[in-house]
Amino acid sequence: MSDRSSGRPADGVILVLPTLESNLDPHRLHEVHYDCSYRALAPSGRKVAVVDPRNVSEFQSLLSSDDYGFVVTERSQAPSWPIPAEGSPAYVRAIRKVFITFAGNPPFYEGSFGFHQAAFERKVAVLHDHDSLPYAEAINVSGARLVPGRPMYHDVGLNDEASWLAPSRRLLPILFVGSYTDPESFRAAWRHGFATFPKPLEAIEAAAELLAGSPRLPVWRALEQAVASLDIRFDLRSRAGRTALEMLSRFANHRSRQALLDRVSRYPSRIIATDLPPLPSRHPDCILSPVVSFPDFLNMLKQTACLVTTNPNGMTGSVSERVPNAMRRGAVVLHAPNNNLRRLDDAGIVVLGDSLDDLDACLDSAAARDTRWNALGEAARNYAERHFRMDDMYDALLETAADPGRWRDRNPDAPPGTDWR
Repeated sequence: MSDRSSGRPADGVILVLPTLESNLDPHRLHEVHYDCSYRALAPSGRKVAVVDPRNVSEFQSLLSSDDYGFVVTERSQAPSWPIPAEGSPAYVRAIRKVFITFAGNPPFYEGSFGFHQAAFERKVAVLHDHDSLPYAEAINVSGARLVPGRPMYHDVGLNDEASWLAPSRRLLPILFVGSYTDPESFRAAWRHGFATFPKPLEAIEAAAELLAGSPRLPVWRALEQAVASLDIRFDLRSRAGRTALEMLSRFANHRSRQALLDRVSRYPSRIIATDLPPLPSRHPDCILSPVVSFPDFLNMLKQTACLVTTNPNGMTGSVSERVPNAMRRGAVVLHAPNNNLRRLDDAGIVVLGDSLDDLDACLDSAAARDTRWNALGEAARNYAERHFRMDDMYDALLETAADPGRWRDRNPDAPPGTDWR
């Protein structure tokens, strides 16, 4: 399965559908993502196969094939896959492939942490949450490569680009898309879960207060600081520590969304969400909608002047797929405080301040169809095309994952946050 002279794996890529979404994907997010991934990979001449792991015979046949050197998936469900019997020749061929997972959520979420239990000998986790890379290294129990995620857009519906309008002339001035849960439900959960552990509970409460005052502070740093200030023992790498961080992350994320929703609802806008907080000042032209399919959302972005969003996990370095997709379609992105996006020059993104004092002025401008937004929309479209192409992302990722020197030179004693790239 590899070039014996170089030690590099074969070029073929197996795209493994996440089993929770395969055939249970009402919004078609994963269907579109895997279709776009196939189209991004195939032109390079690689063999590419898309497989549902519940089709055991096809899945095991691909894992046993010498033509495929990479196994790529979303989420971290590999420990439950029906891989060939341990010790068999097929098993040996399978686990020697390079396993790549797009973890999506922060590394302390169980759905992200699970890839460490996969049987593959070489693992790569693409972490969208840049601010948690040092924490991810601290809990890297499998010696995996940890790669900071690179935003990428989906190329669905880009063939009518010549007809797109400038932001000031678009039908929908303001769009918000995202799920919402009452943040206080997560506070209730950590108070219940840690009721018999008063000191860790005190630290979690203190971290929540830190996050309220410093929206750009990574959640794990907030809890780390709270633990240090109280001088208690609470290992954030433990199962209890990861649980606390996940609840804090969800709490911070949904509180941020709550603030954004309250302001957006006062303007002519469209809010797409399954659950919403009370919106007592809702504008008569603020339309509330159920969740739409992912292709419909991508098409809607071409008619949207301004997308208002927050990072998906309450972590300041993560970037939702909504951001590059909106940018590529010429919409201006208003984003809650985000350390990663602040580093992008000339990207046509408006990253809001910690107190959101600038949000109303931006929404006023969008609602008034200010022509000054047109330059931002054009800059966003051009930036995404230059930097967020899916084929470029896969080329760079697979080149890094294939390099045998990257694995030989890995230092297991490297300090957290070491940039191995």
